[in-house]
Amino acid sequence: MLPYAHSDAIVVSPMDMNGERFVSSNMNYIQVPPAQSAQIGNLVDLIVSKSNLENSIMVIYEKNGADTALVKSVLEQLDAKGALYNKFSYGILEGREVLDNIMYALEPGLDNLVLVPSNSEAFVNDVVRNLNLISYQKYNVVLYAPAKVRNFETIDVDNIHSTNMHASLAYFINYDDARVKNFLM
Repeated sequence: MLPYAHSDAIVVSPMDMNGERFVSSNMNYIQVPPAQSAQIGNLVDLIVSKSNLENSIMVIYEKNGADTALVKSVLEQLDAKGALYNKFSYGILEGREVLDNIMYALEPGLDNLVLVPSNSEAFVNDVVRNLNLISYQKYNVVLYAPAKVRNFETIDVDNIHSTNMHASLAYFINYDDARVKNFLM
């Protein structure tokens, strides 16, 4: 398919989940669904576009977790965009003092944009639970997380809503579109 993509034809490929390596060298090659790195890049772009003097960015990640490459990628992208951010890492077994430490690192009265680059259901669940508790202490929290989080079964949906979670998804449904409304009806 690659020679075909070098012509004027457009190739949309759901075939190779590792096809991301072809995207940069073939402008007519489109990877569907987008690779996680593209989705994380989208989240970083979104969080940077929302950052200003009225909010702060915090990256929370698992200390010695399995997602070190993902965390490194996020931090490099934030640095490349010149974003100002704070980092906070902890281990899932560190206990209750984590809540106070996270709260101390956030800014009361500002929108706290929190990016959690993790695919660990247990860790993300703990972060979301902590951020939910913090949101009731008059802290404005907006959570940014990988799309995989929406499939985690142990996270309380109310906690996701109270943390204003944003995720980069591989699709978009425009519920204002008449065709979508007709389909749903």
